[in-house]
Amino acid sequence: MTDPALSPAATTAHLTRATDCEDLLARIQADAIVKLDLAAEQALSVFENDGIDGWAVAEDGTFDMGPAIPPTVGGMELDGTGTGGGETTSSNAGSSDPVSTGPTSVSETNTQVAGVDEADIVKTDGENIYLLHGSELFVLDSFPAASTAITAQVSLEGTPAEMFVRDGKAVVFSTVWDDGTLEAAGSTEPADIDDYGYYGGRSYTKITVVAVSTAELVTTRELYVEGSYLSSRLHGNAVRALVTDGFRSPQYYPNLEYWDAFGREYDEIELELQIDDWKKRMTRDIEATELADWIPEDREKSADAISAIAPSCANYYIPDPGMTDSGITSIVTLDLDDIDAAPRRAAILGGGSTVYSSKTSLILAHNDWRAQSLSISAEQTLLHQFALDGLETAYTASGMVPGHVHNQFSIDEADGVIRVATTGNSWSEGSQIGAFRDLRTVNTVFTYQATDNTLVKLGSTGEMAPEERITSTRFIGDRAYVVTFRQVDPLFVVDLSDPASPTVLGELKIPGFSEYMHPLGDDHLLTIGREGTDDGMILGLALQIFDVSDATNPVLRHIHTMPGSSQVGWDHKAFTYMAEFGLLAFPRTSYETGFSSTLEVFRVNIEDGFQPLASIEHADLIVESCNSGGTSFDESYYYCQPSTDVRRGLFIDDHVYSISYGGVMVHNLNDFDTTVASVVLPQAYLYDGYYDDVGMSLPPMGEGPDVMEPGVEEGPSEVDLSEPSIDGRAASDNGGEPAAM
Repeated sequence: MTDPALSPAATTAHLTRATDCEDLLARIQADAIVKLDLAAEQALSVFENDGIDGWAVAEDGTFDMGPAIPPTVGGMELDGTGTGGGETTSSNAGSSDPVSTGPTSVSETNTQVAGVDEADIVKTDGENIYLLHGSELFVLDSFPAASTAITAQVSLEGTPAEMFVRDGKAVVFSTVWDDGTLEAAGSTEPADIDDYGYYGGRSYTKITVVAVSTAELVTTRELYVEGSYLSSRLHGNAVRALVTDGFRSPQYYPNLEYWDAFGREYDEIELELQIDDWKKRMTRDIEATELADWIPEDREKSADAISAIAPSCANYYIPDPGMTDSGITSIVTLDLDDIDAAPRRAAILGGGSTVYSSKTSLILAHNDWRAQSLSISAEQTLLHQFALDGLETAYTASGMVPGHVHNQFSIDEADGVIRVATTGNSWSEGSQIGAFRDLRTVNTVFTYQATDNTLVKLGSTGEMAPEERITSTRFIGDRAYVVTFRQVDPLFVVDLSDPASPTVLGELKIPGFSEYMHPLGDDHLLTIGREGTDDGMILGLALQIFDVSDATNPVLRHIHTMPGSSQVGWDHKAFTYMAEFGLLAFPRTSYETGFSSTLEVFRVNIEDGFQPLASIEHADLIVESCNSGGTSFDESYYYCQPSTDVRRGLFIDDHVYSISYGGVMVHNLNDFDTTVASVVLPQAYLYDGYYDDVGMSLPPMGEGPDVMEPGVEEGPSEVDLSEPSIDGRAASDNGGEPAAM
């Protein structure tokens, strides 16, 4: 039997739009009180023996969650009510005017859906390269190639993450930590319910608009959206930024005293009294809150003055109480054609983790909070769909899908049908739910369609690859390609032509696994991932071409292996492919003969497979950037560790531009022995809240944190399928590029 749903009769994933600010406050309070009840039961569960850690299990195998919606709160009754991208060969990033004398072929950011741009650390229109480096935006003249040079730069507040560039405007998303300096005139101090963390302050996503069409870069708008930057999309002139967790919430877990003053242990009755007192006190505090105590506060900076942006309560959507984790996820929309117009906002109560968007639909996915709060394995993912029309972002429907999604490529929408690939859990028939010896990991492709604000399940493949986990997915036309891994790499070909009956047509098992899949014509897949052995050991990097012309019999046509790994495994935007010329570039890191970070350049075709063209290293640029006085690369690597990695590759006509933390190098595709141009970037500076210079105050050799010794190659190891991170920073969406260093 598959894993049970969490009280499907009692709650739904459907969102209700707030009618006004009073209604919004009441619904937020209701959600908080339900979370108190769940936390109280969880705190008591350690003293009970029935069910799973004290949670009752019904005869049908579902969990008894209790009432989903309290009858009243504060006296108020509540009712219950693409495929393939990144292969394009030209870009209008910097200007909307045609350029007759410029380059004819330019690579673009690799995106999930053609025609829907995704923000990145670098953009180009062929004549210029726009690059986020440290706390600055750089503009480089890039055409002709030999003239590549920095032409302008501007400092940015906070830690830049990524940006869009279009029609002479750059829209940059940064993280800014506020300790009171962003306080707007007339704003109210938050109530005691706030939890600012150990040091206090709030995190904001800053949206900075910079005019880049003139010689001098000019900042034209500065917005501060409370919360953490999640992702963004560009639909024509509409910039949509998703910001999450800008929400103030109470402490949902009681601080219990387990022993009296003489060290005697309290019994369960005494603990129940403590919890009951805590619930009453917290409920009283929650019911006394005002709306400003909960929702994020947005700001705008104009002429060095900070002003507050009034919230629009009717643009908030709320699920049933207790359905999601604490937080608010906002979709903030700016009009590039009228950049001074007020931003539009649609917000839902609850955190967000994964974003998919086509030209007409945006889907936000996040985990069902109740499963997490129960510490059980009945995983579910909530999906919220929004219809996109110009600048409008309108809520459409919601639903719950078993399991969790791996990244944004696990979600797709075609002709009104949502397709989702998940990894979840299943219990053996007749076993006690929660007995982990009977717990199995399974993978499934589901189809859903919106009906009356609800995503209704149309069909599913059933269980695929028991005891394995999805490592990559790609939806292309009427097919889904799913790769799972435990010891070997099964590639599944799923037919989705009948949404009511998704069917696995073919399967291929080989060692290792793919981390990113890219369409190569109509009948082939170009993948990048990890080489492996038959017993599940990981050896290095693997490029592969699969022939899927016969869906019932997928075939591995070509494979090229090399030591090391690539950030493409968690950030698809580091993958640059020019389909019309068969050119591929991606960053690679290896310790095979000492540390190296390179841009790998290949020519790719279906007949011959992979032809290595170059492996471009930036060691000399890094030494110059660090101003190390001619020290060896290994020494420079230690002292300037944030500035070692090659980050991106771009193709402009017959040249490849490699970009690292040290600078930019340009090579002709027909002569990699000669460097056409070289630009040294200054050592990166980042604002971390105290205006420290990151990477400039490392301790002497031998006194700092442990680093891998140059010359020591990573040996084969058991694969770790946890979410990757760089320097301890969590990745987003498909992992996501960490904040620019």
